[in-house]
Amino acid sequence: MKIKIAYLPQEEAQAKRLEAFLKCLPEVKVKYSFAHPPFRHLYFETKIQEKT
Repeated sequence: MKIKIAYLPQEEAQAKRLEAFLKCLPEVKVKYSFAHPPFRHLYFETKIQEKT
């Protein structure tokens, strides 16, 4: 699953709280992008768990 969140610099605190919450989940990768000012992007990616 991939999740992309776009936010403004004044919403940084809310984005950090969301990041801290999602990092509690197993195997979550986090990536930042500042390529499109004034927006900032936060990407979360999880791996697909194998069926047993």
